[in-house]
Amino acid sequence: FQLHRGEVPAATAHLEAALGKLGGANDPDVLLAAGELQVALAREAVGLAAKREHLAAARGHLERAHAADPKNPSVGMFYADVLD
Repeated sequence: FQLHRGEVPAATAHLEAALGKLGGANDPDVLLAAGELQVALAREAVGLAAKREHLAAARGHLERAHAADPKNPSVGMFYADVLD
């Protein structure tokens, strides 16, 4: 919800905590949120190289989320959008 409100720094801090301290590195929902954050950061990034870096990070998070739960429709749909 923080991304939709434009609170990217707060969302980044919460996702870093979820991925690291809270053990969400293999949780498909946490990885989906991390992918969404990277796409949001790519939209704000200046320069093609920075945009590509964020999109590659998003793809990595979504690949891991899809591997963890291949039947999750939310992960599959967002992963397909990033690959497109």
